[in-house]
Amino acid sequence: MRDMEENQSIVLTAAKDAFKAFDKKNENKIKVGDLEAAMKRLGHTIKPDWLEKIEHLIDSGGKTFNSSTSEYG
Repeated sequence: MRDMEENQSIVLTAAKDAFKAFDKKNENKIKVGDLEAAMKRLGHTIKPDWLEKIEHLIDSGGKTFNSSTSEYG
């Protein structure tokens, strides 16, 4: 169980670091266009339907992803 918690902590830290790398103004937001690059930094390839699954986390103007509403925020 401890190994699983440590792995989750490592993954969470990596996700936060990737997000912060694109959050240039430190506003807990990144441009939607940067999501693919942020996910690639974490070793993930974005599938076309992925943005649809997280659209509730994208602002109403469709320009930014808000980490304060995500599991990584």
